[in-house]
Amino acid sequence: MTILIFFVSFIVIVAVLFYILGYGYIFNGISKTYLKGKTSANIDDGKLFSSNLIHTESPRLWEEDPDYNSKELPKNIVEDLINSNTASFIVIKNGKLIHEQYWNGYDQLSKTNSFSMAKAVTVMLLGKALEEGKIKNIDDQFSDYFEEFKNKEFAGNLTLKNLAQMESGLDWSEDYKNPFLPNARAYYGKSLLKSTLSRNFKENPGEKFEYQSGFYAIFKFCDTKSGQSIFGRLFI
Repeated sequence: MTILIFFVSFIVIVAVLFYILGYGYIFNGISKTYLKGKTSANIDDGKLFSSNLIHTESPRLWEEDPDYNSKELPKNIVEDLINSNTASFIVIKNGKLIHEQYWNGYDQLSKTNSFSMAKAVTVMLLGKALEEGKIKNIDDQFSDYFEEFKNKEFAGNLTLKNLAQMESGLDWSEDYKNPFLPNARAYYGKSLLKSTLSRNFKENPGEKFEYQSGFYAIFKFCDTKSGQSIFGRLFI
């Protein structure tokens, strides 16, 4: 009994310390990964998070090309896709669906997380926002949307273009499994905005390409700050 009391007390103390030090999100991560038999975020955990449904009155399926699925993918490509645990592979040519293939039990109706695919979509939406004048200039300073960045070291000249090109200079570790690093905090924490904006910068923006997940979600917040929402509407 003494050992049990000591063990429970230890767990409680550790939990309190985690929350005090700002690592309370780790428990959310544990419930969504380790307790699900996973070691990190995965494409099937979207259903475990809250989400906003984007409604459309007239959904349309991709139009199929006359040569749809008439040819098989080269063997070496299929082997690479299988070895990388690919769920689906789709080829669009001239606006029409020409090939689609699925593995590991996934099919046309499967719903998964998009993860980094969303980065490309985000930049396309930024281009559309610029085209429609919702965001005035790709060279707009990030601090025009978030004034707290004006006095942050290296961040004063950060532009939307720097963000789109992954040249922000942000101090961000692209580690997917360490629960104490930025990716885990952003993924499992309660505020993506707070998790990202709390990071410092390690160098001047625009000088070096570095693949980072941190700032891509910030385009959505820039969109909101502009007062001319476009990101959600473009999916309708």
